[in-house]
Amino acid sequence: MLTVDAHHHLWQVPQAYAWLDDDRMRMIHRQFTVAQLQAQLRSAGVGRSVLVEGGRCDEAESDDLLRWAAEAPQIAGVVLWADLADPALAGRLARHLRRPGGDRVVGVRSQVQGEPDPDHLDRPDVRAGLRAVEAAGLAFDLVVRVDQLPSAARAAAALPQLRFVLNHLGKPEIRAGAAGLARWRGPFAALAEQPNVA
Repeated sequence: MLTVDAHHHLWQVPQAYAWLDDDRMRMIHRQFTVAQLQAQLRSAGVGRSVLVEGGRCDEAESDDLLRWAAEAPQIAGVVLWADLADPALAGRLARHLRRPGGDRVVGVRSQVQGEPDPDHLDRPDVRAGLRAVEAAGLAFDLVVRVDQLPSAARAAAALPQLRFVLNHLGKPEIRAGAAGLARWRGPFAALAEQPNVA
């Protein structure tokens, strides 16, 4: 049986990821390379892994991810960053898919969690970007906060042919205890009802 790690990150220049500067991230604020990934996969008995963009939100990170995927057969899939509001997104995705490592691209994600608007995924320009992702045959990874889950559910309902993958369970407010989980449970269940969401 082949075991697959569905979500991992690599970075050789941790300083490029501003969110790693938070004191709570000290444990992972270090270089993590393809060689280190390969060693950890072997030691854990994991055969393949999916490399996911790490929140740098730039094209240079996509270049790195594709290069690493081309070098490492253990990387079975790559999820690139995308600016959904970019009117040139369809062409950008097509170029990525043609590059070395592009055959491993399985999806894209945007750091929607950083957008102040809880209805960000309802914007017409963002919906156009989601349609470009769908046309490219890719999945869209949802990196959203609890208050953005309703917008994610509406996007999934509006685009039934696009596969959505929820990351980090929609960021339930764990520190708020039972009240935080109660605020999360309803919107999470509504999103989970969409057949194109995993």
